[in-house]
Amino acid sequence: EIFGVKGFSPTAEPLTIDVQLKHGSFRGLPALVRRLRLTELVDGTEVLGRWSDGSPAVVSRLLGRGRAIYVGTDPYTASVAYGEDRRWGQCFRAICESLGME
Repeated sequence: EIFGVKGFSPTAEPLTIDVQLKHGSFRGLPALVRRLRLTELVDGTEVLGRWSDGSPAVVSRLLGRGRAIYVGTDPYTASVAYGEDRRWGQCFRAICESLGME
């Protein structure tokens, strides 16, 4: 529950992730392994990104003086597999910027 997630459901469906932020939007981010639909969230958890089926995929939750962010896939594996696809790194920078993090 630290990350704001109470429940999840693994899926083998070929889904992608869409993230909409103040500082940029990212559509069709690849998710090759460990696709987890976030099925139950803690109150106050903010959905930052959704799977292509509309279910939550990227969430953020205030935690003390900081913030916890959870992604329902392994972005590193997706980035390595796609080689030059740098959108996950750009997305994480935009998330930090949009949330006022350094």
